[in-house]
Amino acid sequence: MIHHGFKKGKRVLVILDTGEHVIGKFKKSSSNCIELENGKIKWSNIRSSTIYKNRTTKKSANQAVSDKSCNSEHSRNGNV
Repeated sequence: MIHHGFKKGKRVLVILDTGEHVIGKFKKSSSNCIELENGKIKWSNIRSSTIYKNRTTKKSANQAVSDKSCNSEHSRNGNV
């Protein structure tokens, strides 16, 4: 069994031995399995489990262009 401290309703990421990633809301766990909203997974089939954090960054194209132009302007003026 993998040690965890998930609270009920928290979104978790479970990585299986096969490398497959399963994301779901935690319901409960027992000595044999972890139960998510979308099913049960046996502890013997789990490589790792952690709290899921969606880490996608959203930076618009306009911000990226303005960042580049600011950096170019500073380097031309000698202000790096």
